[in-house]
Amino acid sequence: MSRNRYLEISRQISDRINRKVYVVGEPLPPRQQLASEFKVARATIDRCIEHLMTSGLLFSRNGSGTYVSISESRISQIAFISNENIRLPRRSGIRWHYFDYEELKDKSSRDKLLKFDGLIWSRPEEQEMNEWIPFFINKLPLVLVNRTMPEITCVSTDYRGAYREITLERLKQYPECRPFFLKLESAPAVSRYRESGFIDACRDSGCFYDLVYLPDDFAGKFEVLNKYDWGHKFPLLLVSDSFLNTGAVMKWVGNKAWKWKKDILYSDFDNILNDSVWGVKVTSYIPNDSKVISTAIDKISNLIKGNAVAPEPLLIAPERRNGDT
Repeated sequence: MSRNRYLEISRQISDRINRKVYVVGEPLPPRQQLASEFKVARATIDRCIEHLMTSGLLFSRNGSGTYVSISESRISQIAFISNENIRLPRRSGIRWHYFDYEELKDKSSRDKLLKFDGLIWSRPEEQEMNEWIPFFINKLPLVLVNRTMPEITCVSTDYRGAYREITLERLKQYPECRPFFLKLESAPAVSRYRESGFIDACRDSGCFYDLVYLPDDFAGKFEVLNKYDWGHKFPLLLVSDSFLNTGAVMKWVGNKAWKWKKDILYSDFDNILNDSVWGVKVTSYIPNDSKVISTAIDKISNLIKGNAVAPEPLLIAPERRNGDT
């Protein structure tokens, strides 16, 4: 048998794909069946498929076989699911279809999504949505944006790393501080990553810390801040899981007549408000949404073409904005 027999068979399989004998998105015949047809060992077929996957003609779905990839010239129909008003960049070869959670509450909508070449799912905040996502594993390419789940390709902001970085930095600069984490009582699931980063830094520094739970309403936050037993000398180090706590913190500090970076250090997340709102520039982190989305698009494109497998979550560092606090 020719040493290049696997290349000859690869060319025949490629020709069948071009002639639509093997249809895009459909599974290839079982490898043992192909081995029998071409009268070669199973290992030769394995080598053919590996070669065709490398060239982008085939891709593998864990547990469900080998599939014919989408042609480079074909427009990929991709569903983008989000409750936020996100405009996606134009990409050649991609047509976007927007859905919000309200449109997908009926479980029969799952079949509607299966007709697309791939899904990008942004921040599935509702538990019902989280339960949906595993349904699509192994059924079509899926990329989760700004949340992480096992077995799914995820592109997310590095919330944990950001909080660890700023907390460590300030504990090294002010070792006499005792750190406090301000946590919304109704915080979304993502808050646990921010809290984990804060705790990582405190443990790495060998210092004690406190978690301070704040209610959703402004008056309730202010009351807790006033009554809480801070029990430590200055400066106080406060790290908040949300900019929604910042207004109450600013009023509380103002009433105490404390000085920023002397009596108190503060930082939050997602805060795009300028100093005309708070009176000071808040030290915070802003997610690099454009980079996260761009990376997610690259990922879904590669998954559709069969050029990638689901990796560990890819974390994108947020933008650090230093201020007066």
